[in-house]
Amino acid sequence: FDALRDATPEWKTIRAEGVRKDSARYSLLWSQMNDRIRAACQKAAEDSARDCVVTVGDIKNSNGLTVADLTADVVRKLESGAIAS
Repeated sequence: FDALRDATPEWKTIRAEGVRKDSARYSLLWSQMNDRIRAACQKAAEDSARDCVVTVGDIKNSNGLTVADLTADVVRKLESGAIAS
């Protein structure tokens, strides 16, 4: 999650401006950031024809299925600015 969070403009704003966690602005930016990450994950999954996306470590036994890490693709989508919140 940290790599995805760090790639969003919302997180960069929070860090650059020192937005306080207890502020309404922080809550708004955090919500927009999560929407953007969710959209980027969905787009990456669609682009690679994946129908299930989970966090690393969630799969204990893949039963012989190929498990792909989409993190780098999601980060690229976030950094490109192609995904709106």
